[in-house]
Amino acid sequence: MQNMFIDRVVDYLVEQNFIKPDDKDVAAHMVREKFRDRESIGWHVSDVIDRAEQIGVELTETEARDILFTAIQRHDATVGLNWDVLDVHIEQR
Repeated sequence: MQNMFIDRVVDYLVEQNFIKPDDKDVAAHMVREKFRDRESIGWHVSDVIDRAEQIGVELTETEARDILFTAIQRHDATVGLNWDVLDVHIEQR
């Protein structure tokens, strides 16, 4: 897993008082070790909003979130999730 993502999650858990600030480094290390053989590519709602703007479509954050969720749920593993796939979902909204 990406270190920056893990750090953000751990920071959030500290902010929400699920983890004590003193345990932050240990928690991040544990998560990195648990998922050290996993990699992923992350998409963000802002990616959908930015792409929509590029193709002349204005979206709300809620619409972009729904589009991203649908695109991920319906993606074809042989094609993956890419800009062309997002374009189709944006245009079909």
